[in-house]
Amino acid sequence: MWDLSRRALVSNEARRVLDAHPAAEVLTELGKTPAGRAFRDDLDAYLNAYGLRGEKWGLSYPCWIEDPAAAITTLKDYITRSDLNPGSEQTKLAAERDQAVVGVRGRLLGWSGWRAC
Repeated sequence: MWDLSRRALVSNEARRVLDAHPAAEVLTELGKTPAGRAFRDDLDAYLNAYGLRGEKWGLSYPCWIEDPAAAITTLKDYITRSDLNPGSEQTKLAAERDQAVVGVRGRLLGWSGWRAC
């Protein structure tokens, strides 16, 4: 979704539509221009790949591909948050995890019940 939001930032038409319209209207508005349709194709591809998730758990709640308004709202939020980069955050958290694992393994080596795999 973050990568898709970065594509929206470089597409003047996608950015205009996302800024000017509520989430429920975005797909229709994107369909009105060639540049908007190109971005909508990217959004459709994203929803085809990841659209079976939703905002809530349960069979009675629609997934993103059934009602993309929640996904579009997230996309709109990402566009306004230039301080956020999930990829960098994930890399940072993975490094912290790896460091913690090394620390725990180091402490376990001194424990008589530990057998390294």
